[in-house]
Amino acid sequence: MKNIENMPKIELHVHIEGTLEAKTVLAKIEQKQLNFDPMYLEKLSKPPVFTSLSDFLKDYYKNMVVLENQQDFFDLAWNHLKNAKKQNVIYTEIFFDPQPHIKRGIHLDDVIDGLYQALEKAEKELDLKAKLIMCFLKDESVDEALNILDMSKLAIENKKIVGIGFDSNEIENWAAIFKPVVDKARNLGLNVTTHAAENSFEQDPIEVINILNPDRIDHGLYIHKSLEALKLVKEKEIHLSLCPLPNFYSKAWLDPKTFPIQVFLDNDISFSINSDDPAYFGPTTLNDNYLLVKQNNKISEEKWKNLLLRTLNSTFTNTEEKEYLKEKIENYFK
Repeated sequence: MKNIENMPKIELHVHIEGTLEAKTVLAKIEQKQLNFDPMYLEKLSKPPVFTSLSDFLKDYYKNMVVLENQQDFFDLAWNHLKNAKKQNVIYTEIFFDPQPHIKRGIHLDDVIDGLYQALEKAEKELDLKAKLIMCFLKDESVDEALNILDMSKLAIENKKIVGIGFDSNEIENWAAIFKPVVDKARNLGLNVTTHAAENSFEQDPIEVINILNPDRIDHGLYIHKSLEALKLVKEKEIHLSLCPLPNFYSKAWLDPKTFPIQVFLDNDISFSINSDDPAYFGPTTLNDNYLLVKQNNKISEEKWKNLLLRTLNSTFTNTEEKEYLKEKIENYFK
């Protein structure tokens, strides 16, 4: 088996706000002279520890206040894309959360344009192709999400955004509540992915699939417990963007060594390995997640190639780019 760190990678599950490193937050707090509790500043100087997904989200949203303008979003994305290149990422689709930024008075165009300029720079200078997916918060207003879709129409027409997703804390029966958002997004030509089955107590993934008919499911960890869900995912060819180490650090899964990769392999499920919020969970890298999976599962070189090609087929890019990326993957495994 070749060195897995050098293997070309496709990442489909990374939140750009989740790449905001503590050192960057501290530097921007000082630079912008923002008012933060001294105890929280001390907390930022130590490795992050969370008791749950909700506990993590408190810091995740709190730290976003250092992102104030287009340049901040460009810097954030450019730093992440440079790190991704070092890990041999050849293509990535990046989530961003518009709602918390808009609530702070940030113009949506500044968020999108700052991020997109970094993506353009990465393609020109790093030969790294990247796309944006706009995520809506499951515990916020559906009307708010619909309004943001309206605000984003020009960016969507200009292909700056290729899909929508759903993340954050769940409210009861959230999938049915947000179905109008999915319908509107589909009418605008967008693809759809959603966080689901990240924790055992979340809405039944079968319900989510039947209501929203997503192209992909983000996390999907607890699908492994249901033969019916596994069968449905396979039948509908729904790709799972798994995040082994983040699920351990968020306490969604207790032992990273027993992460149920083998169940998904045995059931011939299309899945990828991803870093999610690397600055918060560990911090860890995408390569750390790949190494964990390699060390605890017997996956042949041919199987890795197959997983990458199936991941490529699940991306939201065009046929021309898929052929270009496929050639890169096949050349590596020659």
